[in-house]
Amino acid sequence: MNAVRSLCSKAVCLEKGRIEKYGDVQEVMTQYFSLRGKGQARWKANGGASDDGGILRSVWVEDARGDAVDTIAHDECAHVSIRFRSPPGNGDFAIVVRVIDAQSNVIFSSWDRDSMPIRETVTKQEYEEMCKLPSNLLVPGRYSVTVQVREFCHDHARVLEEVSLEMNITGKGYGIEKNRLGIIAPLIQWSISSRR
Repeated sequence: MNAVRSLCSKAVCLEKGRIEKYGDVQEVMTQYFSLRGKGQARWKANGGASDDGGILRSVWVEDARGDAVDTIAHDECAHVSIRFRSPPGNGDFAIVVRVIDAQSNVIFSSWDRDSMPIRETVTKQEYEEMCKLPSNLLVPGRYSVTVQVREFCHDHARVLEEVSLEMNITGKGYGIEKNRLGIIAPLIQWSISSRR
């Protein structure tokens, strides 16, 4: 989709052989993602049974209202919510969220250990964590959100479990120059002053 955005000035969206939208590339891409079908907004462990041995219990992307969604507007923040049980072992583990674009590029990853203390004690109870995805960051398109549980042992970390969801970022609120290159499009504050 980045190629379409950077190479084309107009686009067409077809649905069952009919033209659904023709015009500005960003507007057509938004229409395309709305017709393309919904991604998986929520993942849940095998029926949610508490004795199946899994660490991850459920993972979902939610909007600012707390609804599980697969489509977020560019100008809205979202959260990746993760319900999990502590893995067996020494308790030295991390929950990792990665956002990956349609070309399999890892756009960014965030570890819960980056902003939360390392867990001192571990119990078998369930926990819920949320990773905030800021608004005005990702360019419109389709992304995978991958959640991993990584265990640390000596000098390395190994993946114990991994779940992937799909998420669409629409062009709503995308007021940035459309010819701008890049996968992320943060609105960074600038200032100007005159010098004499």
